[in-house]
Amino acid sequence: WALVVEEPWASVASPALEISLAAPLVLIPALLITLVALWFGARQVIQPLRRLQQQAEDLADSRYDRVGEPVGGIAEIQQLQTTLTGMARGIRTAHEALQSYIGSITLAQEEERRRLARELHDATIQDLIALDHRIQLIQQQTQSATTEGPNALEGLRPDISRSIQELRRLTGALRPIFLEDLGLVPALEMLVKDA
Repeated sequence: WALVVEEPWASVASPALEISLAAPLVLIPALLITLVALWFGARQVIQPLRRLQQQAEDLADSRYDRVGEPVGGIAEIQQLQTTLTGMARGIRTAHEALQSYIGSITLAQEEERRRLARELHDATIQDLIALDHRIQLIQQQTQSATTEGPNALEGLRPDISRSIQELRRLTGALRPIFLEDLGLVPALEMLVKDA
């Protein structure tokens, strides 16, 4: 014995089953809206942050001109860029001031070396040369008078000659003549050859 009862599908299906059949129609638009929101987020946040990161790397490499280019994005990213641009200006100003300061110090050192070399050459070397000439004159005048005088004076001449050569070496080391005449690179080459 069997009993077959026929009922319509709508009365058998539960309301939850009807909702589950309609779920794809609701979830597909929700998924599309989510994808659009992610794309918008990537466009408004991630890409500007990457450009801002590149600008920070350019700043670290002392390429200041690239830092001011607009990156777009949300207001917080634009504020970060404004801060980065201000930092770049400050760093550039400090770098230029440091370069100027180093240049001034180098120039002052070169001037002092030039002055010392000139003073040593003009005063000390000239005095030693004059002393050497006087000794030669005294030797010539006393050569006939006594034999001991010229020999004692002759011992002074090598000492004076060594002093003259040493002072010339010192003045040359303070301010190499090649540096003024030829420039830095040829002067360094000449100093290497002399060493």
